[in-house]
Amino acid sequence: MSFFSRPNLENLQFKQLPDSLLTLSGTTQIVSTSGLKLSDGAGGNVVLTADGAAAATDGQVLTYDVGTCMIKLATVGAGGDPVYPSSCKPSSAVSVGGIPVNYTLTGKTLSTILQDMLVPTLDAVTVEPLHSTYNINPADTLYEVGCIIPSLQVTPVFSQGSITPYYGNNPPSTCLSSVPRSGMPSSYNYMVKGCTCPTTTSNPYTLASLSISLGNNIISGTVNYAVGSYAVYNSVGVQTAPELPSGTTTPPKQRILTGIYPYFFGKISSGGAPAGVNRPDNNTICTCIIAADLSRNTNVNSGAVVGVGYSNNTINLNFNSTADDYIWFAIPSASSTAKTCWYVSETNKGNVGGAVSVGGNLFPTNSNITNISTICWSGQTYQAYVSNYQTCSTAVMQLRNS
Repeated sequence: MSFFSRPNLENLQFKQLPDSLLTLSGTTQIVSTSGLKLSDGAGGNVVLTADGAAAATDGQVLTYDVGTCMIKLATVGAGGDPVYPSSCKPSSAVSVGGIPVNYTLTGKTLSTILQDMLVPTLDAVTVEPLHSTYNINPADTLYEVGCIIPSLQVTPVFSQGSITPYYGNNPPSTCLSSVPRSGMPSSYNYMVKGCTCPTTTSNPYTLASLSISLGNNIISGTVNYAVGSYAVYNSVGVQTAPELPSGTTTPPKQRILTGIYPYFFGKISSGGAPAGVNRPDNNTICTCIIAADLSRNTNVNSGAVVGVGYSNNTINLNFNSTADDYIWFAIPSASSTAKTCWYVSETNKGNVGGAVSVGGNLFPTNSNITNISTICWSGQTYQAYVSNYQTCSTAVMQLRNS
């Protein structure tokens, strides 16, 4: 009786001859990966590589390539960085984070999309250097024609601009909240009433004995600044603009001091006369104006007041008169509109105009006084309004154009 015996082979080892090729076919079944270890025989591990490993980058995975039937390192595959499928919509329909509407999705990896969405490239905001205004001392901007300002101090207000934030160069070496766009001011250019002053480094600058003319007295100028110290970079360190070269602010900035002819007003006692009697005439009013003009320097108590203000629209006057006083006011013909009504309250108001008559309006039609001259100016015509009768006026009265 014959029989067949089968040996049980265990721990079978193969020895491969040098420069020989070991070809495996069929299916190799690994029952358990527990304890499975590839060794180089000298106590070291065998490093697995794949096609394309020489150009590998972080985040790539081993994956099967259908085209070559090989396992390769690639940016796609399970657990890797998938490419947005071409079968889906090719661009974004809404803006999300740094991704705008119509952002191209097709062909981009998930990490690229997330990077653009969550960490977009940001540009710094630049503000160019600016000469914003002048500060002046004294701060008044309204003066009587012919007035001499003995010393007017002018202080240009200059800003170097900014780069916000400052990302530094490539790669960004620092990130400051803001740095100046330009260098410091180097000199100043001033022009006063159309006359150019020599360029100076003075700030503030003092104008001596400035005489005020009728209308706009313009003080203007520019600032010269040095080259900036910083170029402009975006958030990834790419330069988007060079350092700002030296230059001059434009357009020129200006302050306007306005010269006007003043108005005058006051009260004149009738000496206890009946209503409408001893009413002041133009010569008397002219004398009061001159006295009021002198009182600015000699403290003459003329009973008249000089009002350095605009009188072309409504003016507000407090005559502070008694029942024995005539009240009057005079406005420059060259720059004022005739007044047509007066107003204290809804129950105390009336029209201006008409004949000189004790029974007429509080103020009749104005009469002109020519060739009025003061310590500041000369040869001006004024519209004089003198009340028809004595009146007590202790509240502010408005003289209106309509």
